[in-house]
Amino acid sequence: MTDRRYSQGDIDRIISSGSIKQKSRLYIRDRMGYFGQGFILTYEDIDLLVLSVEAWKRKEWNEFVSLGLRLENGFKDLNICLDRIKGLRKELVRTLSEIHDFEKLELLLNRLLDPVEAELWDSVGEPDSLISDIALSRLRDKGIEFDRFKLVSPTLDSSNHINLRLSGKGSLREVAEAERNLLRRETRYYLCYEVAMKQKVKELGLNIPEYDNLFIQNREVIEQPVSMSLRWEGVQDNRTYQLGETNLKDIDPQDHPFPSLMRMIEDYSVRVKDIDLDSPENKELTNRLYSQI
Repeated sequence: MTDRRYSQGDIDRIISSGSIKQKSRLYIRDRMGYFGQGFILTYEDIDLLVLSVEAWKRKEWNEFVSLGLRLENGFKDLNICLDRIKGLRKELVRTLSEIHDFEKLELLLNRLLDPVEAELWDSVGEPDSLISDIALSRLRDKGIEFDRFKLVSPTLDSSNHINLRLSGKGSLREVAEAERNLLRRETRYYLCYEVAMKQKVKELGLNIPEYDNLFIQNREVIEQPVSMSLRWEGVQDNRTYQLGETNLKDIDPQDHPFPSLMRMIEDYSVRVKDIDLDSPENKELTNRLYSQI
């Protein structure tokens, strides 16, 4: 036997003379192939295994197998939850990408309209820049309409600065916050379900290595970085990251000396460590999920 799997000799021996527990365990482990763990038995082996269970031992067989099938249903629910998390993560990354591009576009537009201010932008980060009177007059004379956009709402602010309105009600930042909250809620649900499943596996005494493998593989997905860059993880400057100051979400942005940190520190990440599974609310959810397995 290699890598906790069965050789053909092991399979033949269990089919011919194995106990009901050995037979049901082999059957349950094989079915984990439906979850990407690799099938153990051929179709012929499955038929032989099921037919090898004597009639008077069928009840004991059903009891063992039904435990595995109950846990399979739990893993199916976890997979559905995992797919939702992947989808929500993609939506959040897409929205963050849109914010990033529109911020760069806003900066570019204002630099083009007032190129004299380019050095000032480079020296202090991203301050408001005055549009020249000529540029402003041309915008007004040409009747540029700012109300036909779907993702942004361009305006000229009091300083004649083009503002794409990436913050505020109905903005892309608000969309990103809502997507982050949905992702956090779904991640919380998965983690509570995972705890419930592990409790049930331990209680049933089923030593199925594929269960452990699947938990580990799923965790790798859950713990993948959600944000597209350091900026969206609450860190907007590589220098602070290199200094190890990665937990900036609770610090006033104005306290940071770097220009890129002067405006706002966005934190759209969803981290496993930020979800307290021991909170009363999460324990209640875990217990409810446990009772459903």
